[in-house]
Formats: sequence, C-alpha cells, structure tokens
Amino acid sequence: ALKAAELDVDIIMFDNMSAKDVKAGVQLLEEHGFHTRTGTGLILEASGEINLSNVSKFAATGVDVLSSGMLTYGAKWLGFSLDVV
Repeated sequence: ALKAAELDVDIIMFDNMSAKDVKAGVQLLEEHGFHTRTGTGLILEASGEINLSNVSKFAATGVDVLSSGMLTYGAKWLGFSLDVV
C-alpha cells in the first residue's frame, strides 16, 4: 500500500484481507502522511468477505469506503429477454 501511495494514486483497495491487516495498512499510510481521517488525501477502501457479522470490525479500521458483494450473493435471479419489433 505504501508503494502505491508513493505513486500518487487516488484510491487504494485492501481486498480479501482481515480487518486486523486492513487496520495495519491504514495506520502505516497515516504514519507516512498519505491518509488522514479528516477526509482529505488518499481514499482507502476495504473489500472482500465483508458481511453483516464483520462489517463493524472493518468500519473500525479507518478506511473511507466498504464494499460488499454479500448483498447480491443470496439474491434470486430472473431470466428474461427483450424482442425489438
């Protein structure tokens, strides 16, 4: 994450990591001045295996954005087609 931040990227995604590892990454970036909790600077996102049972742990890591595909995993699908006449 530190190498990516040094390349002046806009956002870094911590993907498929534990909340503990995400928090360590956030702290490392903050120590080097790349992210502040005031909403300025680099945007940090956590994604992967985030669900209702662990979302609070990820929210407490200091990231700006949480992404979860769990909303769609249990959804039923609907097949349909469209004919243009």
